[in-house]
Amino acid sequence: MPPVNIDATVIANARLSRDYSVLSLAAPEVGKRTQPGQFVMVKPAGVTDPLLRRPFSVFEILRTNGTVTGLTLLSKRIGVTTTLMFEAVEGDIVSCLGPLGRPFTLVDPPVEAWIVAGGVGLAPFATLTDALRARGTSITMFYGARTGAELFYLEWFRERGVRLELTTEDGSVGERGRVTGVETGGGGGIGRAIGGCFLPQAAAPCFSTCRSILHHRLWMARVLI
Repeated sequence: MPPVNIDATVIANARLSRDYSVLSLAAPEVGKRTQPGQFVMVKPAGVTDPLLRRPFSVFEILRTNGTVTGLTLLSKRIGVTTTLMFEAVEGDIVSCLGPLGRPFTLVDPPVEAWIVAGGVGLAPFATLTDALRARGTSITMFYGARTGAELFYLEWFRERGVRLELTTEDGSVGERGRVTGVETGGGGGIGRAIGGCFLPQAAAPCFSTCRSILHHRLWMARVLI
């Protein structure tokens, strides 16, 4: 289905920390068209700074009694747009164009899904998890952050049967290091799981040629902010 351009109303803005938030938008026209891995171009309506919209991966599809009512966006306050998104309140209007981008290709058992996420790179994997779960596909998520306080939605994924492999740079939760394990020669996270093979950090989705994951499908996310 083609993308649509709408003015979406903010219905909630959950602050996860001093910088991260999940913005809920009343955008059923976009939500019902969205497939896992797609994104939207957004900016607060009525402002000239920023002049252009910014891309955000669709985090969740909102439903009420089975009917799609909107979507959510996971963001981190860094620049002008993300600061405005973080500060948005119920009733604000956000210009929203989408969905855009090529969706993920889903897999069925016995293939297992491996997901690699860090920070707001978590965003595209909520919709992917729901889609894979509906197909009965086993999911492992390698999830990293600077500290344990920045590992969000852990229970959400656990409740859906996702096996979590956690990594933090300060060692407060899970293994110490980065989720890719690249900087330590594969000593942690996905790097350890595949025996130290180097993985490009920009691949989403991608296939690895490492022998140990030939029977898995691997997704890695590049941050969209």
